[in-house]
Amino acid sequence: MIKDRKEAAEKLAPKLDRFKSLDPIVLGIPRGGTEVAYIIAKHLGAPMYLAISKRISLKGEKESTIGAIAEDDSLILTDVAKTQIPKQEINRYLSEARKEIRRRISLYRKDEDLPPLKNRTVIIVDDGIASGNTVMATIELCKNRDAANIILACPIIGETIFKKIRKKVDEIIVLKTPFFFRSIEQAYKEFEVLNDKHVLEILNKYESEKEGESSEND
Repeated sequence: MIKDRKEAAEKLAPKLDRFKSLDPIVLGIPRGGTEVAYIIAKHLGAPMYLAISKRISLKGEKESTIGAIAEDDSLILTDVAKTQIPKQEINRYLSEARKEIRRRISLYRKDEDLPPLKNRTVIIVDDGIASGNTVMATIELCKNRDAANIILACPIIGETIFKKIRKKVDEIIVLKTPFFFRSIEQAYKEFEVLNDKHVLEILNKYESEKEGESSEND
């Protein structure tokens, strides 16, 4: 087990050193991926942004994930969602997810768009991947914006999902790929469930440090 997200990021970051020369952009997947992305971006000296996607789960069944949607409407649906859930019901879930995505863009990015990704090396970062839906929606977003290279960096990914996602990106950098992996919590000794306040604290710290570096360079 990994102690916490900080330890995970510190172990993962050096494995990404060879991408420094490619002037990468780090895209964290909130909420859990925020701290990991922050530490990795700081290590690489790369800009960090949060790419907003939303998991879609059946009502009353939090663990019954049926897909995910990214902020550019890139959509991932499971076979169950495509074949067994009425389209009208799916559309209702999507409408709710889009509202939450808009809320998070407003809160986390002050309504600003992501920077241009065309011909850039993008490092997508999360704190763990179980179902893989949100990260796959984010991968599609990067492809739609013509990223040159898409790298996925994550402390832990289930073996089955690893094989599935591996075909969709240029490379995956990971610490562990357990065969039996149902939830991200099982990977960490200390797993804090993050909320908006936590995310904003990390973002404010990142912005403050960036402003400090800019002042020093001036």
